[in-house]
This record gives sequence, C-alpha cells and structure tokens, in this order.
Amino acid sequence: LVLLAMLVSCSTTDEVCDKNITDITYHGSLIPCKKQQNCPFNQVCVPLSTASVVSTFCVDRNPKATIGLEAPCKEDKDCSAFYCVKAKVDQCLNMCSVTADCSSGNFCRLVKVQVQDFSTVIGTCLPY
Repeated sequence: LVLLAMLVSCSTTDEVCDKNITDITYHGSLIPCKKQQNCPFNQVCVPLSTASVVSTFCVDRNPKATIGLEAPCKEDKDCSAFYCVKAKVDQCLNMCSVTADCSSGNFCRLVKVQVQDFSTVIGTCLPY
C-alpha cells in the first residue's frame, strides 16, 4: 500500500497552471514511465511523489473518470490520468516524450510538476 501525492503546478512557459492536489492510494507495484506508451493499456503514466522525489509511474486509471487522455476537461476528477491540465484549452494529462506520442492536433509541451516540496518537468500533450 503506497500513498502517492500528485500536484501539477505552473509550466516552464507560465501558460499552464494547476494547483489542485490529488492523492492516490495504490496497491500494486509501480512501473516507471516517461510517456503513456510505457504503460499497460489499463494504466496511465503520472507524476508522483515518493519519499523525497517526484518521479513518473504507471498507475491504474482513475476509476471515477468520465473522460480519457487529451480530452477537454474542467476538473482533475474527470480525467482518467487524474489531471486536468489548465491551459488555453484545458485537457486531461497525456504524458509524452515527443509530439509523435500525442494524438493528431496536439503537441508535446513541457509542464513543471510540483509535489509537496519537490518539482520536475514532464511532457504532456497540448493543442498548441
């Protein structure tokens, strides 16, 4: 049993900012990932805080989600990857390494992730 905390903060370009925290209680083993394609079909790649560092891992999709990756959203709880990235067009997190990892019309953009006292930069698909 692992309690993981997630928080997306401001992007490196200050165009994206989301300061809502989400906690996940996870019962499985964590698979490290850099993009969504690194995870099994029923899991999502998300930034998590474990002890004193922010890392990205595959976790089970949000069972209460009503929409999928890269979909327009209003709240974190709506997204299968637990994050509604606040941007010009708010949309659900889909971690990526390059634009080819994103669906047509989206681009891999860097977003700063802050969890508790630690931060890192990840790629997520956005429509600009």
